[in-house]
Amino acid sequence: MSEKNPFSRSEEDAPGKASGQSRPAAMSSGALERRQLLIKSLGKGSAVLAAATVPIQTLATTTLVRNGQICSVSGMQSGVHSKPPTTNPCNGYSPGKYKNRANWPSNCNADAPITSVCGSSTLKVYKYKTVVTKPNKTTTTSYFRSYQSNAASSSTAADGTKTVITYHSMVVATLFEAVDGFPNSDECHWVCAWLNALGGPTGSGIMFPYSTSEVIAFYNLGKSTTGYNNALNFFKSYMENL
Repeated sequence: MSEKNPFSRSEEDAPGKASGQSRPAAMSSGALERRQLLIKSLGKGSAVLAAATVPIQTLATTTLVRNGQICSVSGMQSGVHSKPPTTNPCNGYSPGKYKNRANWPSNCNADAPITSVCGSSTLKVYKYKTVVTKPNKTTTTSYFRSYQSNAASSSTAADGTKTVITYHSMVVATLFEAVDGFPNSDECHWVCAWLNALGGPTGSGIMFPYSTSEVIAFYNLGKSTTGYNNALNFFKSYMENL
């Protein structure tokens, strides 16, 4: 994990560090106990306790997803037999919403590295070097990132200006690139869940059942665990509903 914070702007390849902010809403004593249990169990790597814990936002009312399941990782596998009189719909935005940078929460940096949220991710993009040489021998150098491996080229303009684009290196993908350029990756959906946990687009008022730290804790259980896969399935199947 790196030293920079994804909530503050950083240079192109600078590392980031995710913040585990919890929801600002007041919690009941029972909700606090459930939250403490979740955090404690995740710290020990317990997928069973993590998957069974009720989300902190349930609070005094029951929160449901479609088909009447309780809004939690474990709740998606069991229906509510007697529907309570008061329910709150939990929700979140899909990756398609976050392909537009304008829809990102205002308190995060879309250009922070993917590892600031998904610490073990190996997603990378291509970095290219562009050298432009004018007829008077003035040369300027710049760099750009690409999802494509075939962006190298060479051309000469009518006035003699020569542009040469060459491969430079592979660099760690950013949070935005994970959503925009890798739609079939697990990271795309984990970042989406993390953004929803941050509150989604400014002023959207979504009700997401887990905090940013809890989303990251589920990810950190690892791909081979039941907790990781149950959480990912829950986020993809039920929390990308807007």
